[in-house]
Amino acid sequence: METLPNWFWIMYSIFLFVSLITGLIGLVRQWKSTLSAFTIALSLLAPLVSFVYSIQRSNSITALEYLIAQLKIGDLWAIFITVIFLCLITWNLFILSYFIMKLSRNQSVKEKLSMMKGKLLRLMKKLPFSKHEEDVKSEGVKSESK
Repeated sequence: METLPNWFWIMYSIFLFVSLITGLIGLVRQWKSTLSAFTIALSLLAPLVSFVYSIQRSNSITALEYLIAQLKIGDLWAIFITVIFLCLITWNLFILSYFIMKLSRNQSVKEKLSMMKGKLLRLMKKLPFSKHEEDVKSEGVKSESK
């Protein structure tokens, strides 16, 4: 049987593990408890359903190729598996955006970000192909006076 590369399986396992852990943390902290419980159930159900579904494939194609081919013809199990993974991706993006928003409200993080912004602007001014605002204004004044 054809199989996907090892890096794919590592990323797949990490994704499912992160989904499970964030769901457990959300459930324990009673933060979005219903969504957390749903995520836990989906992160445990996804590999099981995917494995059982991919057993049907032929030896010459990978599990992902088989899933995509079955999606094209409208197989309900392929759609179900895809919806499970889309829900898990949505959950992880939701958690990521929540933590980014929470961190951006922290005063020390704001100070560090403003320092990084200042350094970035100074570095950008040193670039030979970038025009400074002062240069653009002075060019505009020169052209108007002619």
